[in-house]
Amino acid sequence: VDSNGNTVGNDLVRFPYTAGATLNGGSGGIKRYNKFNDYYTIPVIDRENGFIAFRIRLEDDNSLVELRKLNDVKNGVNKVLGKVIIPNDLFYLQGFTIDGYDLYWYTGDTNNKTYPCEITQFSFKDGSLKKRISCNFGYGPDGKYEDGFREPESIFLYKDPKTGKKSLFAGVATG
Repeated sequence: VDSNGNTVGNDLVRFPYTAGATLNGGSGGIKRYNKFNDYYTIPVIDRENGFIAFRIRLEDDNSLVELRKLNDVKNGVNKVLGKVIIPNDLFYLQGFTIDGYDLYWYTGDTNNKTYPCEITQFSFKDGSLKKRISCNFGYGPDGKYEDGFREPESIFLYKDPKTGKKSLFAGVATG
């Protein structure tokens, strides 16, 4: 941000977590990386496979997701391994995660007003849509949303270190 608090750009940074610490732009410990674009970009890391994906919000509000090797980004190497162009009807992002060459995209708005709650799986190998499912979880025991409110919030892929079994978690805020 500039001295007036206006956003002038976005950086990709990394820093170690320290409880109670406050960092500023000049603080030691903040490492900056090249994100290879000038757009608003959200990163997601797949540590298991050594990948990072960048969700890039383009000027027309469409989304492009690029897959890269995490070490390439750390070393300033601009090499895209795969791309997914998100269809217009899925642009309302609530979260995304990756697993190797698979992208899981979570979308939907409050109470499914305009955009239904869905999880869509894409392939970075060819950009194709592999699977699309509706999400109808978040209801209370009475079959209604708590206080009549439900909004999808975040998605995460977990791999059990003992069994290797994978689970896809999707959050929902209610009430």
